[in-house]
Order: sequence, then C-alpha cells, then structure tokens
Amino acid sequence: MNPHQALRSGGRPVGIGRKSRSRSSTRTRTRITRVVPAPIVASGHPTGVVFAIDLVFIVPAMLIGAIGLIRRRATAWVLAGVMSVSGTVYTLSLAAASITVVRASLGAGEELPIWISLTLLGAVTATLLLSRMRPTHSRHDLPS
Repeated sequence: MNPHQALRSGGRPVGIGRKSRSRSSTRTRTRITRVVPAPIVASGHPTGVVFAIDLVFIVPAMLIGAIGLIRRRATAWVLAGVMSVSGTVYTLSLAAASITVVRASLGAGEELPIWISLTLLGAVTATLLLSRMRPTHSRHDLPS
C-alpha cells in the first residue's frame, strides 16, 4: 500500500503517538503533505498498530498507578513499580534495536537520542520510586 492509497482508503493515515504533541504534529504534517510516514506504510496497516496498543494498554496502567500513588493506595506502588521498570526496559530495547538498525545500515537511527533519553528518565524515575518503598509491618508481625 502506498501513501496515496492509504489516504484514499478511508483509513486513518497517522499513528497514535505517546505524546499528543507528536501525534498532532504527525497528523498535521500528513494532512499538509498528503504523505503517510514511512514506518506506517511499511507496516501495511493504515495506522500505527504498536502506538494504538501502547495507548490502550500502557498509558491507562501508568495513569492508574500515578493516580493511586497520589491517593496513597498500597496496590499503586506495585503497579507503578512494574510500569516504571517495564517502561525503562522497553525503551532500552528500542534503543538497542535502533543501534542494530544503524549497524546493519538499514537506517540512520534518528530516534536513538529519544530512546536513550527516555531510558535514562525511566531509570531515574524507577530508582526514585523503588528507593521510597519501605517494608510495612502488620499487627501480626509485631511481638506480643
């Protein structure tokens, strides 16, 4: 499917990004230039499937964890810990994939600085979150 067929097919020609600003700029650029971004064309889908999955599964879990931490819910510490560590590992794997693409001369690796920045930010966030965890004692643990 070429970019013009994707636009005429009635499918959405833009991916759903993690940040509304990047999603908005991609959508605007696509409408102005009438060219669908290369990764979406290469996938054969009229939209960015991976971005849609992130938006449906990853973002809500992170929001639930963040809201739970604000409300000081115990289960939120588990969810926020899992999401912050998995997000860090995910962006680290994307950085490794970008390096592999550059080494194989299949691309320029333009997104590598973004993945490295997000990995470092995620590592700092996970470290700060996990360092604040303290063991709790129930009344059954206390000596009688």
